[in-house]
Amino acid sequence: MWEVITGETPFDDYEHDLELALDIVKGCRPKIYEYIPHEYGTLMKQCWDANPDNRPDAIKIYRKMKSLIKSLYNEMDKQQENIENIQSKNFKSKIKNFFKLKSKKDKNNQIIINTQLSKNTKSKIYRIQNSKVYSFSIPIKPRNATDEEQQEFDSKQLEFEITEEMQQQYLESVGVDNSNKSGDDQEYGVY
Repeated sequence: MWEVITGETPFDDYEHDLELALDIVKGCRPKIYEYIPHEYGTLMKQCWDANPDNRPDAIKIYRKMKSLIKSLYNEMDKQQENIENIQSKNFKSKIKNFFKLKSKKDKNNQIIINTQLSKNTKSKIYRIQNSKVYSFSIPIKPRNATDEEQQEFDSKQLEFEITEEMQQQYLESVGVDNSNKSGDDQEYGVY
């Protein structure tokens, strides 16, 4: 449900290893963003419950999702009506402005379509994700994380190491010459 509503892969910033598996068993879940509707988030949390008996069955999920989708469409219809009312008032002037921006006039006052319109396209990099089945022998039972544990997990900094080569490339890119500094100075960040 989280992946469907966010369009992201859960725990994409984490190495999918034993440590992450243990965090999940301890109850850590993907962060629920503010834009996720409250009812959807509540249903998602119920599905994540560590105790399978507390999770809703497929029929309950279906009914709740049907209700959520229906209310979403009703809200979208209301918003569309408001938008249409506003747009109809300004539609004529917007059309005029649109064509003014995309055309030019020649010497004889004839309209020439501007064929050199810039198109703003944004590209997104997609990674191929493969599902993997991990088998760990974990001596602890699954449980739900406390709010504090979940918050700590959400704010956990990823550990990484900056190699000397990476540091040197960075310094060269910003125009700093540290070729005559001692190794101790570089190690302790003194430049």
